[in-house]
Amino acid sequence: MGGPNNGIGGVLNQPAVTKTPMFNLEADGGSVLSKKKLDELVRQVTGGGDGAGGEALTPEVEEVMLMVADEFVDNVVAAACRLAKLRESPFLEIRDIQVVLERNYNIRIPGYAMEEVRSTRKFHPAAGWTHKMNAVQAAKVMGGKTDI
Repeated sequence: MGGPNNGIGGVLNQPAVTKTPMFNLEADGGSVLSKKKLDELVRQVTGGGDGAGGEALTPEVEEVMLMVADEFVDNVVAAACRLAKLRESPFLEIRDIQVVLERNYNIRIPGYAMEEVRSTRKFHPAAGWTHKMNAVQAAKVMGGKTDI
């Protein structure tokens, strides 16, 4: 009754696992921030308007701002990838990006707790250093006089 295909010929020609598409910046001109979004941001910061009051960016400034945004994102991602590699993790995690943004740029992302990223280890100096510092403190108390 069933032929050689049995209705599964179409299923056999499909891949077993489909790959998720990679993020492609080329669709938006290769920039992380589009000119339209930059214009919206400028209008939001300057209080709106149609650009007649000087709120619009010149084309040169617009290009520089787009380049700065691209460079900023590249630098943050590269530093976060280095942190992930130091953790010997094959994945980039939000905490890597948080650490870079907070320590290098003093930027905190609202809604993400940085406390879980921070280390809670106490500083424990070496015994030799502690001994020397105790000797210095004793010398201060004794006015620099020693028993030797």
